Amino acid sequence: MKKFIFILALGFTANSFALPNPAATNCTAKGYQYLLVKNSGICIFPDNSYCEEWSYLRGQCRPGQNKLNIPSNPSAPKPLY
Repeated sequence: MKKFIFILALGFTANSFALPNPAATNCTAKGYQYLLVKNSGICIFPDNSYCEEWSYLRGQCRPGQNKLNIPSNPSAPKPLY
């Protein structure tokens, strides 16, 4: 019984020592927006370009390389009444 309690206690403490995602931390530490999409994270830059988080961390992608397709002046939705 004592072994079971000890193993159970180790299971609860193991999750409390998880390290943060270094690629996500790199993105937010530089002041960029981080967005998790499905199982992949992206860094969004002020010029509306983006990079996959790990590609950006490795230097394989840089701001301005991939543009988001966002209209500059989206029209407002019309009321239903």
